[in-house]
Amino acid sequence: MRWWVLVLVACSSGAGEELLSTGVVDTSVGDTSNDTGVSLVDVAETFSVERSVDVLFAVDVSCSMADSQAVLADGFSQAFTALVSSGIDYHVGVISTDMDDPTQWGVLSEARGHRWIEPSTPDPDLVFRELALLGTDGSGAELGLSAVYAALGGDAATGSNMGFRRPDAWMQVVVVSDDDDEGDGPPVITTKEWAWWFDHLTATPEMSAVHSVVDSTRPTPYVELSQMTGGSIADISQVDEADYLALQVVLLPPPTTTFPLAQVPVEGTLVVELSVGGASPFLLAAGLDADYIYDETQQAVVLNTREPAHGDVVSVSYQALP
Repeated sequence: MRWWVLVLVACSSGAGEELLSTGVVDTSVGDTSNDTGVSLVDVAETFSVERSVDVLFAVDVSCSMADSQAVLADGFSQAFTALVSSGIDYHVGVISTDMDDPTQWGVLSEARGHRWIEPSTPDPDLVFRELALLGTDGSGAELGLSAVYAALGGDAATGSNMGFRRPDAWMQVVVVSDDDDEGDGPPVITTKEWAWWFDHLTATPEMSAVHSVVDSTRPTPYVELSQMTGGSIADISQVDEADYLALQVVLLPPPTTTFPLAQVPVEGTLVVELSVGGASPFLLAAGLDADYIYDETQQAVVLNTREPAHGDVVSVSYQALP
């Protein structure tokens, strides 16, 4: 089957700028002059690329979920090859929808000593399989929204889950359940109020989304929230391992390729360098068919052929009018 993607938030072209740490690290007035004898300002700007995402799976643990948990465990575990090679800084964790058992109130599942998976986690595919196979002897009253709130905003967020959620990272929630959310009381009162809280977990609403692997044939709070947050929807009765593998593309933050400049560069003075993984920077070539162009409308350097990974540094130097 195919994912019904309402708005591919994680693939929009401009949203990645929210994850860009920029600053003019060195600005000085040079003694050079242009053809008219006007002194120019030497400008140096450094951009540290931040591409990070926190992914939280909320998995139904009722008695009907054995097959669906197995499909999730087998399918998404294959996605870690792509995640590792993407250069993105990720956290992936799993909670249950069981809010009857106080020990599970939004508490991240644990496997092999890991409460979540990150780029340094050994054998991430095997760890995810164990995290996702939560069992099917949990509560039949699925409270996925309350569980997510507890995990990210309740006691668990500042307790056992401390460190999972990062304020500058994209936030993606994936609900996997074959039944409706059965909770409408505190702390989750209405889906609109829940969506407002969720939107404010990140710097901008575009950085967060709820994705639903549920019964998509009828309106449910999960489906409604996916629609409200720009997430994707898949029917749990049809989803297979390949769909979970494809889901990782939707979850990843977009590449950062546009770097707005503080001033307008004088033509012919722009120099752009890229440092990958902490290595010495190398010079990028300008041109439509080369590494970058200067976009006058955005007053920005736009990379054509390269997508910097998390932690890479783009350095831009140029001369500008004072």
